[in-house]
Amino acid sequence: YSALYQWYGSISARTLYNPASGGLNLVVAGGTQDNGNLYCAPTQSQAPWQPLPDDGGDGGLDLFLFNGDLVHYNNPGGPGLNNGDIRRVHWDPASASFSSLGDIPVQPPPSSGSNALAGAVMANVNNPTFRNAAGQLLYAIGGNGSGIYGLFSQDDYSDMHWELLATLPLGPGEYTTAVGSYNGSSVYAGTFGKLYQIALPSGQVTPATLQLPPGNNKMAVILTPSVQSAFLMLNNAPPGSGGIYRTGSIYRLDGTTWNNLPNVPPNTLLLGMAIDSATSPRTLYVTSQAYVSMSQSDGDTWSDFSAGLPKHLICTDVRINNRVLYLGTFGRSMWRVQLPSP
Repeated sequence: YSALYQWYGSISARTLYNPASGGLNLVVAGGTQDNGNLYCAPTQSQAPWQPLPDDGGDGGLDLFLFNGDLVHYNNPGGPGLNNGDIRRVHWDPASASFSSLGDIPVQPPPSSGSNALAGAVMANVNNPTFRNAAGQLLYAIGGNGSGIYGLFSQDDYSDMHWELLATLPLGPGEYTTAVGSYNGSSVYAGTFGKLYQIALPSGQVTPATLQLPPGNNKMAVILTPSVQSAFLMLNNAPPGSGGIYRTGSIYRLDGTTWNNLPNVPPNTLLLGMAIDSATSPRTLYVTSQAYVSMSQSDGDTWSDFSAGLPKHLICTDVRINNRVLYLGTFGRSMWRVQLPSP
């Protein structure tokens, strides 16, 4: 696996149409160890978790697209299936279940190897506006080794495929561990102690300036860009502690110079981040091996948001959907809490 939070398992949540319930239902998906990627539509009756089709082994990244399709890391270990590929499943509102659409192809196909991304890290483009030369919209970013790929499709989500956007100048043993983009025109890619900014459509790669402490072998865990600024989480391998970096300000997204925030919440390993942009000021949530922390000052100060959780909980991933915060954990299932109205 290419990123820490993918190894621990990740979650994704989206509201999808379900005529059986007369409207919209929340659907949550998550990666598990040994039991693949699972999904459920949580209601008051607590619907059971179901496996995604053609899926098994170790689960990994789960990423809902804007049309409700789910892109996920597939590692079934079965005959006839490509182990470790990024696959796509389609939500059927009539049956309230997913059907398999198979691997997402790379165009043009690579000269050798499988025509699918294997073990990639992925992130949605938060506000997709960038289009390729064919007029197709860029919906997500994928990182595979030193290659940075874009997930493009037509406006009706047909012809969905990956295109190579840029190749990072990485050394031996280095690979992409986190990707992110706000609107697709500027893409961020993190590795071990390094961060790159990719301008589209040229694909020009520019190293960003990071004010790293001594021992800069830190792994980029997650990148969360917004319209004004972006946040980067870095970690050494356990038991080292992590750091949070910010670029830009509440007024302008920079992306070239990143500053280390001085008051990082207590942690042994930072793993996930979500931004609640509906509040004013916006609210940041960060998860670690032991805590959920909250900031309403763009990361300058933090407070504990772990009330009601067991002690020593490994909080691996966090998502916000319809004023509910969902927390995926390693070994202790999934939790949710109602957020106040903005």
